[in-house]
Amino acid sequence: MKNKQLTKTVIGIVMMLTLGCSKFLEEKSDMSLATISSKSDLYALMDYTVVMNQSYVTAVGDIASDDFFILDKQYMGISQMSDRAIYIWDRKPLADWYWVSYSRLLNVNTVLEHLDKIQLDQKDRQNLEGMALFFRAFSYFDLAQIYAPAYDQKTAESVLGPPMKMSSDVNEKPIRLSLKETMNLIIADLKLSSDYLTDQNLTYPTRPNRNAALGLLSRVYLAMGDYEQALAISKRALESYDKLMDYNQINSGKKYPFERFNPEVLFFSIHAAENLSRESVLRIDTVLYDSYTESDLRKTCFFSKQADGYFAFTGDYSGNSNAQKFNGITTAELWLTKAECEARLGRLTLAIKTIEFFMQKRYVDGGLMEPFPIAQEELLKLIYSERRKELLLRGIRWMDLRRLEDFYLGKKEIKRIIDNKVYSVGLKEIKTFTFLFPQKVIELSGVDQNQ
Repeated sequence: MKNKQLTKTVIGIVMMLTLGCSKFLEEKSDMSLATISSKSDLYALMDYTVVMNQSYVTAVGDIASDDFFILDKQYMGISQMSDRAIYIWDRKPLADWYWVSYSRLLNVNTVLEHLDKIQLDQKDRQNLEGMALFFRAFSYFDLAQIYAPAYDQKTAESVLGPPMKMSSDVNEKPIRLSLKETMNLIIADLKLSSDYLTDQNLTYPTRPNRNAALGLLSRVYLAMGDYEQALAISKRALESYDKLMDYNQINSGKKYPFERFNPEVLFFSIHAAENLSRESVLRIDTVLYDSYTESDLRKTCFFSKQADGYFAFTGDYSGNSNAQKFNGITTAELWLTKAECEARLGRLTLAIKTIEFFMQKRYVDGGLMEPFPIAQEELLKLIYSERRKELLLRGIRWMDLRRLEDFYLGKKEIKRIIDNKVYSVGLKEIKTFTFLFPQKVIELSGVDQNQ
């Protein structure tokens, strides 16, 4: 009965946050989560998947990237002008799905604040704290990819990260730290989380384990250009669990060939860009689609031809046609991070061995006939090609566009043509590009709008 009441309380808070209810933020809420009195209540907050595992925001970056396009008819049918703006890099305030991130942080802060108020044994205390720190780190890193510029060591102290909520008091105003301070907090959270969480593989990876924390930490270091740390962390995770599916064993005849909690998934979460990331709207870039050779099993596992003659992405690990797409942590991403960092650090023999192992699981048996490049730049080009083809719609491409050199991306700008009008954005501009907060956030919180 108590858990049902707690769930009702959380749902009420989430609904109010999602709607951006000013009364809820301006007045002291009578929903103080006073019903929390046991460890099962804390676990209920961490296991509330509607909040903790859904509606991350980096799908916005996928829509703004070069992996997909939207047909004119579909684009003109999008009624929300802020949604349209994402696709053409028009800096209008985003829609209100932003609020779900902060309802997630409300749960996190509530758990962290109750660790000393409820009797817990050491195992439960560490597990709850580890989960809360993971979700806090993932939420802030997710928000930073959209609402902060790319990490640059030269400027990280002078630019702002996303707004941060440091307590469960909904009336407390958020603060904005420098991007460097934000990333340092994310790293500290994940290091502690990886110490506290179990290394056991979970049947339902909606809860993070140690390898999930390490996987996210390697992603963070990669975004910061710290290849030594990204390599060390990815190796540590893979030494514990390195399962990589062989796509030769996947039934590509099914529209959605992959199970949600397949052996590669270390942590399951999904993100969305509302109407824009739906299967009925988004089409795979034709140049990208053509880059998959006939021996590449992802060409049939990932895509379904649509009535308009173009291909939609149907190979995502959430396995559905709606806006919510998988953006969690996988061993495949870890293998690609390991290969990239080995190549970046000049360990080319190891990098070749790593990317060859990865590609053997993605191509028809015996399909890898060409010798691997031995020069660093060409090897990195190959690794980045595989990375792009593998990590579709996971919030990764925007991060890569912001961190990689033009040489490896093969372009200097991205273009859209809508109703014969050309829109473009340079890759140099993308590195400092920030999306705008919903206007309601500015009105209610008082944080500075991105410029």
